[in-house]
Amino acid sequence: MNFSTDSEAIMTFLMKDFKKFSKKKTAMEQQRFDNMLLAFYKKIQEADKKTKRAWDTKEIKREIREIMNPDKLKHDELLNSIFVPESIKRFIRGNTIGIITYRCTVLGKNITLIIHLMNNKQFNELAKIDKMVRHMFVWLYFIIPYTTKTCSKNLKIICYLTPHKKYLPRTQFNVLGPNNVNGGVSGACPVNGRNYLKYLSTRPFMLSVLTGLIYTVMIFARKCEHYFPFQAIWN
Repeated sequence: MNFSTDSEAIMTFLMKDFKKFSKKKTAMEQQRFDNMLLAFYKKIQEADKKTKRAWDTKEIKREIREIMNPDKLKHDELLNSIFVPESIKRFIRGNTIGIITYRCTVLGKNITLIIHLMNNKQFNELAKIDKMVRHMFVWLYFIIPYTTKTCSKNLKIICYLTPHKKYLPRTQFNVLGPNNVNGGVSGACPVNGRNYLKYLSTRPFMLSVLTGLIYTVMIFARKCEHYFPFQAIWN
């Protein structure tokens, strides 16, 4: 991939190893890089096998329930976040008609994955949703070995299957807001767990990838606090 001069300068400043990936590699460097990718692939394969075993042995438990009065449904506190657009909050509170809950202990961490259904058609797409959830558990099985023992012993992931998508500002003078850049909200890694809430429409595979990446970011943020004592609003 080619980068502009400015991009290379910025990336080099932020990542000391950037040049190792952007420049043409020697045969030995390429071999080393290939070995890294192969190790990564094998870890993903191993996580996939663990997920399949947990699924087949019913370790991953699934519960489905219908919601008769969406307006009276109690939602996670993260839905009140200032980073969730008001229009999406109203849509979720008025249109949630079903909830699928998946529970499993993954390498010592209690995982609860909650899918909110927004229309009747989604009740007929359970196989598709199950497949998406299995991909999400693959990422969790992959990344959790790299977490600390005190990071999110209890993790709740909440996904609202809304039709909403990100969109660009109407003009170049508009300030970017939650509708333009946010697709979910989360927190760092406290001992007793933290929730991650996803509310924008995303393709199933991308949703599973984003779940893994956001958990990775949560771990990274916690590890960096010692070196970069920044203050951030996490929800």
